[in-house]
Amino acid sequence: MTWAPPWAWVLRGAVLRAAAGFAWLALVLLALQWVAVYTFDPVAALLPADASAVEVRALREALGLDRPAVVRVAEALLRSLRGDFGESWRLRQPAWDLVRQHLDFTLRLAGVAAPVAFAGGPTLAVALAFVQVRGRLGGLGTLALAAQGVPGFAVAVLAVHLVAVQWRLAPASGPGTVWLAGLLLGSGMAVRTAVLLEQRLARLHQEPFVLAALARGVRPGEVYRRHLVRPALGLFLGYGSLQAGFLLSGSLVVETVFAYPGLGSLLVSAAASRDVPVLTCGVAAVGTTFVVVRTVADALQRLADPRMHDRWALP
Repeated sequence: MTWAPPWAWVLRGAVLRAAAGFAWLALVLLALQWVAVYTFDPVAALLPADASAVEVRALREALGLDRPAVVRVAEALLRSLRGDFGESWRLRQPAWDLVRQHLDFTLRLAGVAAPVAFAGGPTLAVALAFVQVRGRLGGLGTLALAAQGVPGFAVAVLAVHLVAVQWRLAPASGPGTVWLAGLLLGSGMAVRTAVLLEQRLARLHQEPFVLAALARGVRPGEVYRRHLVRPALGLFLGYGSLQAGFLLSGSLVVETVFAYPGLGSLLVSAAASRDVPVLTCGVAAVGTTFVVVRTVADALQRLADPRMHDRWALP
């Protein structure tokens, strides 16, 4: 074992994670193309039921569906890896243009939901852990656990009824609902993050170094700030990166209830209409963003967790 500086170990882990992530993404795209070739028949969805055999044959030739399946899979995968996804079979527009338009709406939704989730979650977790240490968990913990079990669609429908219909504070559907939809989406993520982090903080509170600090008379607030935040930060970064991927792929429930034109609704409609170019482009965009976010979060997690400081050595 040879010693290496911290940045070298972090860089090595980031490169390995990114390579593994993009390799899995390539396998997903390959599987998607393979399934699409052998199970999807877009001609039936693009032509009317009374279309003639000549029209069917002409469309299959125009879409390249008359070539061998292996050739189609290989060509589609190579084009996808180059970033060329072709045109939408249904809308006859570049697939990337459609994905980019819906991705813009999804990023707006994520821009509202992310601060609520990533600021509210840790704050609620610290509050839950702090009152639990003092033996007064009471209604706060019960409320958090109950909120985690409420179905998302029920909360969304209730919010539309109250805020949009009864109080008329926001529109009921369309892009104008981004604030209400983002707040609901971020609140649900904040509760899930808080429950997970609170359990982590509760376990850390039983560690010897924390008990020793409390025995020395250190105040609980100082113990949390100096001894518990950094060990729990690694879990927050890892789980937060997964939640970021969830935001970018779009919450189907929120987009459906609010009729929001996000990326998730586009992928669902593309799958329903067997629009393989749009579906492939959307999966590639979400997958690439998720790999990048997870790689950055993994690097920050390695730097933040002090228990990993004795693993700077490289083989």
